[in-house]
Amino acid sequence: RFLVADDSRFMRRLVLSVLRAFGARQIEEVATGDEAYQVISSGRCDIVLLDWEFPDRSGESVMRAIRKPGHPGAYQTVIMMSGHDERRRIERALRFGVNGYVAKPVAAATLYEQIRQTILYPRPYLRTESYFGPQHPLIVADLKKQNEAMETEHNPNAVQAPKQDNAPAALTE
Repeated sequence: RFLVADDSRFMRRLVLSVLRAFGARQIEEVATGDEAYQVISSGRCDIVLLDWEFPDRSGESVMRAIRKPGHPGAYQTVIMMSGHDERRRIERALRFGVNGYVAKPVAAATLYEQIRQTILYPRPYLRTESYFGPQHPLIVADLKKQNEAMETEHNPNAVQAPKQDNAPAALTE
């Protein structure tokens, strides 16, 4: 089950067509960030394709709201869609917990590969004081830098590896 969340009707139709061509049959679509948040919170979907920019609530805001331990959508697989493909933008999205990122207009092959990667190679989730979400090399590097900075400021024995938090099996099937 997919959720396509984008304020552009054209983009929703394009992504729906691509998903149907892949064989997807259970696809829900919404046009606002608030609607996306509500559907994600309900647990009705397996993979969310979430636009970054909505008039009412950004995709970033939605991600920051769901990526909290205990939230029904905390382990939701989310692929961010954005008209921006700059490296800093992609890194920012990874830092607020997306599982993948595709630039718009969405290329079918790129979308297919992102979906395939999230299904076949799901990342374990990390939980630290400053981050909860999929373990990505960028996040691990950020956490290492934070720990090194803390070590320099405080006690050299204070460095601890982040805890891994794996999603319940029902959410990864």
